[in-house]
Amino acid sequence: MRAAFIALCAFLVTLAPASALPGQTLPAFRVWARGIVLLRGIQPYTDELSGQPAFQLTQSDHGINWHFTAWSLRGQIYQEYLGVGEGTGTPGSLRIRHDGTGYGFVFFKSLYGSGVASDFLAAKLVGTAVDRSVRPANTQSFYRGSRFGYELGTNGGGVSVVALFRLPGDLAQARRCDARPERCSE
Repeated sequence: MRAAFIALCAFLVTLAPASALPGQTLPAFRVWARGIVLLRGIQPYTDELSGQPAFQLTQSDHGINWHFTAWSLRGQIYQEYLGVGEGTGTPGSLRIRHDGTGYGFVFFKSLYGSGVASDFLAAKLVGTAVDRSVRPANTQSFYRGSRFGYELGTNGGGVSVVALFRLPGDLAQARRCDARPERCSE
């Protein structure tokens, strides 16, 4: 099953047009998403906290579940999240590793292309924080690439791809919550 999934992802990479990534406009994102086989059926919604447009999809193929969400602010995508499930498991249960191993990373590369995958692998760790609001506690790692920021957690296997301008604020917020978890909430 994994070999078939990896072959499918490799094939889909060849079909994918240029990525719409954090920093791009909502129209550019919509065009990109329509051209990505993996994102067929993505649905727009209004983010409950910000009131801004967002997009999400939970999908399954070849026994692999994944979840994708993109958030916007002032007409631009600022963050995207991809979680991949082990077998028929919950999306995010399989870690997308920073070392590039495993089919979670193959899936990431099939969605974003080799340029973003290379940026992800070359990204440098800039900080960590512990989220004690979940059990077991989740250590979040923050990486800075030349194009994007990447946020990974130990509990959830997903990766957030963020616009570089967002990374310092996300790390600072995570550290504040790490220091004073009783003062943090979603």
